[in-house]
Amino acid sequence: MHQPCCGEWPALGDLPRLRTCEASTPLGLSGEALVCALYMDELLTTILPLYDPSDELFDLYSTILTTLSDNERVDVWLRMFEQCLLSHCGQGIHWTQTAHGAPVIAGTYYLFCGGEGLIEDPDGWDGEILLAIADGEFTRPGTLSVARQVLRIAIDYAVSRPIISRELLIHRS
Repeated sequence: MHQPCCGEWPALGDLPRLRTCEASTPLGLSGEALVCALYMDELLTTILPLYDPSDELFDLYSTILTTLSDNERVDVWLRMFEQCLLSHCGQGIHWTQTAHGAPVIAGTYYLFCGGEGLIEDPDGWDGEILLAIADGEFTRPGTLSVARQVLRIAIDYAVSRPIISRELLIHRS
């Protein structure tokens, strides 16, 4: 699984056909890295429209697969991938503004509603954390946890069925 290949895919009719294929060295993913790769695969096949060529997503996916095999910060890479995928499909999260176009302000609290965006709510997350996520400051306490929660809501809104591979991640924790 997850073995990079180079091939020639001429489009003949509705379906492309593999004419030539050359396999590269397998990545050797196992454990948490393999589960994360399966999660990304499922997100791509569930959210991305069929036949949508996305060079940016493919490049990020390839980078993350390589990074997973090196056991780098899996959580940070997954959040980046989720955000990039949602943005590509027109469902990206505006971390710096509310659903009504107002700026997110540190000290004000917000919740995320799928299909809408951020809304002010005293039971939500501090705008300071949301702004840190927007700046990619994932080393700041709480940012990864909040990013995960918000992206999960957004992904759940974007898919038509539950994400099965999430169960594997939950049971590994």
